[in-house]
Amino acid sequence: MRNDYDYILIDVPPTLSAYTNNAVLASDYVIMVMQTQEQSYSSSLKFVSYLQGLRKDYDKSFDLLGIIAYLVKKDGPVDHEVLKAANQAFGKALFHGNVFQRERVKRFGKSGIKDEDMWDKRALYMYQVVLDEALSRINLLEE
Repeated sequence: MRNDYDYILIDVPPTLSAYTNNAVLASDYVIMVMQTQEQSYSSSLKFVSYLQGLRKDYDKSFDLLGIIAYLVKKDGPVDHEVLKAANQAFGKALFHGNVFQRERVKRFGKSGIKDEDMWDKRALYMYQVVLDEALSRINLLEE
């Protein structure tokens, strides 16, 4: 399959399982998603260590492409605290683009992703910014 596609995305739940391990070990790059909640931040710290151990145990060369803050509330005090702590802990690994909490994003699961109105366009733009950053990071690593 690698010869047929430029990119293959494997989306797995953020759990420690054989399923997740297999997806990570089959990958060149891993992108973590971290909700801006204290529990998610704490779990992200542990997962980065877990990834390092997985790489060492299986002698694999995947890279952590970065960490995306997800469902961020712009005016949430906890969100700001978690982002500040994540920035200190992860530094450049933390994506600049965030996925903000939007009602439209919550509806995508039921109604599908559309490009029909201003709210759809804003939500899609948010994801486009994250995608562009991911592709930019891949290009930097592959130069």
